[in-house]
Amino acid sequence: MAAYREALRISPDYADAHANLGAALTPTDAEQAIVELEKAVALAPASVKAQFNLAVAYGGSPKVGPAKEIEQLRKVIALAPTFARAHLALGKAVLRDGKIPEAIEELQQAAKLDPQSGEAHYQLGLTLARVGRKDEGAVGSPEGPRTLRCG
Repeated sequence: MAAYREALRISPDYADAHANLGAALTPTDAEQAIVELEKAVALAPASVKAQFNLAVAYGGSPKVGPAKEIEQLRKVIALAPTFARAHLALGKAVLRDGKIPEAIEELQQAAKLDPQSGEAHYQLGLTLARVGRKDEGAVGSPEGPRTLRCG
């Protein structure tokens, strides 16, 4: 983090330094991470990495709440529709917000975009099991349909 802070001291408008510092701060100080990532997004609005990390920071902040995280993840997906991790994160966020059908849709999209993502398949299977739809655990992959074991 010291290197990022030094880079910002030298060049305060260096978007990547703000983005990297924000990402590094997210696990320990979500509020400061949000400040840095919002600066990064303001300086480089097309940066998918900064936009995604801002959503993650919003999700880690007890002050912000899920609505801001969900809104930010939707922005990320609008910028990068094939970004599987964004669909996965959005699926998990809307699930926490109680929006089960939307969560299933996003988790299915994440699993479709990244068939090797164990987490996407796992989260989708858990969500389907939660709503009693265990038999719908087939997800397309390059190798053909794959059945998810859901409990």
